[in-house]
Amino acid sequence: VPGITVGDLVARHPPWVGEIYNAIIEHLIGLGPIHEDAVNVGIFLKSDRKIAEFRPRVRSVLLSLYLPYGLSDPRIARVLPASGDRLVSMINLTGVDQVDDQLREWLTEAYDFNTD
Repeated sequence: VPGITVGDLVARHPPWVGEIYNAIIEHLIGLGPIHEDAVNVGIFLKSDRKIAEFRPRVRSVLLSLYLPYGLSDPRIARVLPASGDRLVSMINLTGVDQVDDQLREWLTEAYDFNTD
């Protein structure tokens, strides 16, 4: 099934979802090339491999980061095994202010790890 555009997906949600997405994607674009794959459930962010998943929900956005280790922080909702040598750390975001220096550091680590 064909995907949708990022704009179409974000437009279906309250403005704060787009604000969070814009803060995340602006940081990642500053690191290098990013492929945004929008589907009905969210947006998959990739370089050579999947870096993150951005999934809007009713009261939050679930951001899943793919790293070689699980993040340990009160903000981390869950850590699950992913493919290969990766773990996925899931973070619930409810506002753009949560895209802070710590989250940007994790995004940078995920980008670096998943880019050859």
